[in-house]
Amino acid sequence: MRERDPMAFEPRAEERGSDTTWPRYQPWVTLALFSLLVNFAWEVLVPPFYALHATAPHSITVLACLRSSFGDAGITIGSYAAVAAIDTRRWINAASPRLIAVYIACGVGVSIALEYISVYRMGRWSYSSIMPTIGGIGVVPLVQWLVLPLVVLWLSDRHLAGAIAIQSRR
Repeated sequence: MRERDPMAFEPRAEERGSDTTWPRYQPWVTLALFSLLVNFAWEVLVPPFYALHATAPHSITVLACLRSSFGDAGITIGSYAAVAAIDTRRWINAASPRLIAVYIACGVGVSIALEYISVYRMGRWSYSSIMPTIGGIGVVPLVQWLVLPLVVLWLSDRHLAGAIAIQSRR
């Protein structure tokens, strides 16, 4: 077997087995569910950084957090799909630093664009006085997309590896 460049974008099917070992809905469902869970927990913690949530009823804030979490799950799936397009959908099992960087960059890029459009073009929300910004974009959503995707990948990889191990014992 030839030595593989860890920074190269090339399929590594020989390292991970065939895509046919996973049902068609994997890893998408696992990623979406863990993303919803992790991002909802995050969204519940950050309302003080947004102006609306300081005065909104609790139910409105919770619904806004839930809606944001679904959006975050969509960004997660889109970012994962972008990497799967240059590798395979099983890249999570042997993710190289470069693939992870592309995954994170996709999420951060979409997050920056959505924050800019939502805050400055559509006025859907605004930052409170305690939100630090970089170039007018809130630091909290940037940190979210630098940290949480790694947590989602880790949780999803552990879950899928466990499912594969259980399946192989049958």
